[in-house]
Amino acid sequence: DALLQLARATEVNTFVIDIKDASGYVSHRTAVPLAQEVGATGQIRVRDLPGLLRRLHAEGIYPIARIVVVQDPILVAGRPDMAIQDRNGGVFKDGKGIVWLNPYDQRVWDYNVALAREVAQMGFPEIQWDYVRFPDIPASEKARVVYPGAGEKPQDQVIADFLGDSRRQLADLGAVVTADVFGVTTSASRDVGIGQVWESLIDDVDVALPMVYPSHYWGGSFGFQTPNAHPYEVVKRALRDALRRSAAVEGAGATRPWLQDFTLGQPRYGAPEVRAQIQAAYDV
Repeated sequence: DALLQLARATEVNTFVIDIKDASGYVSHRTAVPLAQEVGATGQIRVRDLPGLLRRLHAEGIYPIARIVVVQDPILVAGRPDMAIQDRNGGVFKDGKGIVWLNPYDQRVWDYNVALAREVAQMGFPEIQWDYVRFPDIPASEKARVVYPGAGEKPQDQVIADFLGDSRRQLADLGAVVTADVFGVTTSASRDVGIGQVWESLIDDVDVALPMVYPSHYWGGSFGFQTPNAHPYEVVKRALRDALRRSAAVEGAGATRPWLQDFTLGQPRYGAPEVRAQIQAAYDV
């Protein structure tokens, strides 16, 4: 009720609903066999998903289904053979103790696409992939990583292939396919280690959603020693880079940025800092 009231009082017109977040739990009573097999149905957070969609539709709210792809500890626990492996044996855990699914594994793709098809058939017009990438880990940890089935395919091609494959598999349902990507992807000329390169992926999605959070850019980015203190300028420059690079790619998808609505470092973020980012998006 509170969120719908917020939408009525502002320009908010879209809700992103977690279908499967980084916990690995599926939010609704899914019929996907693998989800049931590994216990991903252990926390039903949306009791009546079709009913929720009907309510959003009645309010004029556009619903987006967010599905986290490679961070899924429940699937890793149930099917460790689908995870990134450790050279020293067993499933790889990064320095934070996080386990990761193997982006090279077709079964990982198929599981997530099966969930996407299910909710698209319920009425979600858009599927938003998140954590569609390789782990962001230091070189010391990468030395332990083994990707079964990797072959010679570069990481950015794997991510692009997954996005393109999911788009094809959802086409008959008319679902829009989008992907959350690191904000730096719009400006970095090379893969920063996670398999996301703008030119590789932008023609495999209907929309790319770069997380252009000013707090996430290192000192010196765009000429600012403290990028976090320049929300308007950072977002404008990051999005300008995205559009310039997309213009050179035939069939490029649109760009829809995630903006920063949290405080990480100085200055503290409030309504003015958020509004500045929104204005930057409008101006670009």
